[in-house]
Amino acid sequence: MAGLLVVVVGVVWALLAPPAGPYGWFAYTPLDPELSASGGDESVVLSTGQVVGIVIAAVGVVVLAAWAGFRLGRRRARPGPS
Repeated sequence: MAGLLVVVVGVVWALLAPPAGPYGWFAYTPLDPELSASGGDESVVLSTGQVVGIVIAAVGVVVLAAWAGFRLGRRRARPGPS
């Protein structure tokens, strides 16, 4: 249950974190607009808060995977002959 909570907290944190500020070329205009870092929406820049949220969610996924592996891999003790 704690792993699921950590995943939810990480996703919410990443979604509510303020986006990174604008970035791009400075001091000159690029010769080819296709090479401009701010020319299209295909580039992704994450803010520190978004990265922290993604890391928290990843830790939660690892905790959930470890719990599921433990739960599925646990062997039940067989009672010995009396």
